[in-house]
Amino acid sequence: MKAGVTVHLKKEQDDSYDIVIGNGILPSLGHELSKRRIGSRYAVITDTRVARLWAKPVLSSLRKERLAARYVTFQGREASKNLAAVSLLLEKLSWLGLDRSSCVIALGGGVVGDVAGFVAATYMRGIPLVQVPTTLLAMADSSVGGKTGVDLHAGKNLAGAFHQPRLVFIDVCVLSTLPKKELRSGMAEVIKHAVIGDAKMFSLLEQEIERVYALDMACIGKLVKRNCAIKARIVEQDERECNLRKIANYGHTIGHALESLTAYRRYSHGEAIAIGMAAEALIAEKQGVLSAKDRQRQNALLRRAGFDLAFPKDIAIREVLAEIRKDKKAIDKAARFALPAGIGMMHQVKGRFGIAVDERIVRSALEESR
Repeated sequence: MKAGVTVHLKKEQDDSYDIVIGNGILPSLGHELSKRRIGSRYAVITDTRVARLWAKPVLSSLRKERLAARYVTFQGREASKNLAAVSLLLEKLSWLGLDRSSCVIALGGGVVGDVAGFVAATYMRGIPLVQVPTTLLAMADSSVGGKTGVDLHAGKNLAGAFHQPRLVFIDVCVLSTLPKKELRSGMAEVIKHAVIGDAKMFSLLEQEIERVYALDMACIGKLVKRNCAIKARIVEQDERECNLRKIANYGHTIGHALESLTAYRRYSHGEAIAIGMAAEALIAEKQGVLSAKDRQRQNALLRRAGFDLAFPKDIAIREVLAEIRKDKKAIDKAARFALPAGIGMMHQVKGRFGIAVDERIVRSALEESR
């Protein structure tokens, strides 16, 4: 005899949130939090460098609105993006006495956002999160969409959770203190978004990319807004990366393998993704889905942005293929790629965007990319 009970869990909650973008708006963060009543208390999680620059203005803004806030720091490097850092931060939140009505503010770049987001997703089984990105990469990509997580020895972002923020607050003014290498790193994600979903933005970048490096905040603000709109459109249709959201992984399958094989020390995230985009565009051309003209156009823009696109000669291709088989997007250890069909559009097979590619084609593309 068998008996059973069905647990009905049809979601009815609205997880929508605003992305506030401006120039010089950081002092108004406290007001934005207060009017939304996001949390009773706040823990600002940041790294040591960002804390020196921006923790005081953020705390002053919150306290002006009589919002209780403290900040905690960790080393916001890729090497610190691990479960040990998460464990330490969780303990710190407990020591501060945060409860389920409290809120985490992630103040920093992509690593800070990923780690702080994972902390918010797991502390007391989930508390509110606010993203305040301070790098172009985080503004254009990682602060929007709810992906959080850390690296394991086996690979990048293998432990994580989807945890949408209650608010993303972007002040492009903070980019004035960003090292040029970090600004360039963010441009890889900006160009990626143009390739996967906005041909007009790609043309705009071809005309105005030098204005970004000149710190033209009006231009940067316009680009950040367009990037956030692309990311929002994708996430609204596929929050959990079941299909459409896979297109945002363009360049990341090979890029993540490259980061892992160089222990996250040789390349910034953007540098690795740019190399990955060049190699994966060549895969798309070899698959017959991308024209040589569009591949060359993409690569020309990446080079103008300051990226070296040559795949390193000292990394064995067999090691890259082994990393790709471990990638979280792989199915039965078979590589899956998001491949462009042109500038502003992605290739799909029977409505699916994660495309299986024969390893011989991947190997050939990597050999030609050296």
